[in-house]
Amino acid sequence: LYPSRNFYTLFGTVAGRVMQNGQGVNLASVVALSLSGTSVSTLTNPDGTYQIQGIPPGPYMIYVHPVPPAITGELTPGNIILPRDPNLRELEVNNLFDLQFFPGTRDVGAARTMQVLAGQVLEGVDFSVNRRSGPPPLFYPSTFSYLDQVVTRP
Repeated sequence: LYPSRNFYTLFGTVAGRVMQNGQGVNLASVVALSLSGTSVSTLTNPDGTYQIQGIPPGPYMIYVHPVPPAITGELTPGNIILPRDPNLRELEVNNLFDLQFFPGTRDVGAARTMQVLAGQVLEGVDFSVNRRSGPPPLFYPSTFSYLDQVVTRP
């Protein structure tokens, strides 16, 4: 469970906050996506702050997206154990916002590539997301293949 002594010298960290209308967004998924396609992610704290630790050095695009809504049989989205306030009430998941790339765009072509350096914290990777009226309509697509007229599902 514990990293080696030199863990923090070998990997970088990205830190920031996700806000919506001046309030922190609880349990938003923040992802550091390398240009080679690997990703490291985390969920935001109730105040919207986050830290993604253990990122291999290199160039990354950072984006935030809502966690998917709960599917049939799940009590919470992704069966995440929700954080609680001091009165032990569960804090709601905020999944009513659009995906956003840093520095505040939905266009992947306009996203800024950030250089993550070993042993350093890249701070101030903040997002201000827009509210949606409801969760995105498509979260769980199904993939089918047709081989010789036979439907195959992975």
